[in-house]
Amino acid sequence: MIDTKTHGGKRPGAGRPPVETVEHRVRLPPGVISLLTALGDGRLSRGIVLAAEALRVGDIKPPEEADAS
Repeated sequence: MIDTKTHGGKRPGAGRPPVETVEHRVRLPPGVISLLTALGDGRLSRGIVLAAEALRVGDIKPPEEADAS
């Protein structure tokens, strides 16, 4: 019997475990939403991804580091 809760493998528990859906709900100020939406060409999620990538590569500093300088 193939276990449908696994991704591959004929034995129960074999293969990769199923992907879990994780939601993170955060409230953002309206101004931040406007900036991220503009950054993402009208798409909030794309703006968040672009801002996170800019943080990762060091193009912008996190707020706590920007306040210290």
